Amino acid sequence: MALALGVITSLTLSFSRSYWIAVLISIPLIVWFIGRYYSWKTLAKSVAFFTLCSIASLFILIVVSRIPVPSTEGGFEFDLLARRVSDLGDEAAAASRWNLLPVLIDTIRLEPLWGYGFGKTVTYYSKDPRVLEGNPSGAFTTYAFEWGYLDILIKFGFIGFALYFLFLGVILKGGWQRILSATDDMSRAISIGLWCGCIALLVTHIFSPYLNHPLGIGYLVAYSLFLNVADSA
Repeated sequence: MALALGVITSLTLSFSRSYWIAVLISIPLIVWFIGRYYSWKTLAKSVAFFTLCSIASLFILIVVSRIPVPSTEGGFEFDLLARRVSDLGDEAAAASRWNLLPVLIDTIRLEPLWGYGFGKTVTYYSKDPRVLEGNPSGAFTTYAFEWGYLDILIKFGFIGFALYFLFLGVILKGGWQRILSATDDMSRAISIGLWCGCIALLVTHIFSPYLNHPLGIGYLVAYSLFLNVADSA
C-alpha cells in the first residue's frame, strides 16, 4: 500500500496533465484485464483499493501542506487541481503548447519524408513568464518540442516515424502475447502492468516528449529485455 500511495501522491503532486491523461487511459485497461482474467471479487477489491489510496493520498497532501515548516504560504488546495484541468487554453504552459502546434505542423510540411535530424529549431510565441521576462514579445526559439509525436516527425520524418512505430508495435505485440501465454496469476499481473505502462507512455508522449527521452527509451529497452527473458525461460 505504501508503494501505491507514493505513486498516486507523486502523480497528483506533479500537476502534470500529461500524466493524468495517461492514468485515465490506463485505468480502464487495467480494469478490463482484471475483469477478464480474474474474478469480479478481485476487481471490486482492486477498485476499492485504488479509491482508498487516492483519498489517502489527497489527505496526506493536505496535511503535509498545513505543517508550518518553514511556513504555511504554499498551502495545497483542491482548486489548484481543478484549475489545471479547466485552464487548458489560458494557463501559460497550455497556451504555449497550442501556439507551438501550428508552427510544428508547418515545419513538418516543408520536409515530411526524411525530417531535419537533430538540432532543428523553430520560433513561436510563448506565454511562459520566464520567456516574457527576457523578451516581452514572447518570441522563443527552441529545438525541444512538447508535442512528442510531432517532435519525432520533425527529427526523422515519416519514414523514421514509421520505423519507430514498427518497433513499438513489435514490443506491444510481444507484451500482449506474453499476457495471453502467462501460466500463473503473478506473471500475468506483471505482464499486464508492464503492457499498460507502455500504453501510458505512448499517451504521455502526445503532450510531453518521452519516447525520445532516456526515461521513455529506458522503459522500452527494459520491457524488451523482460519479454526476451520471459520467452527464453
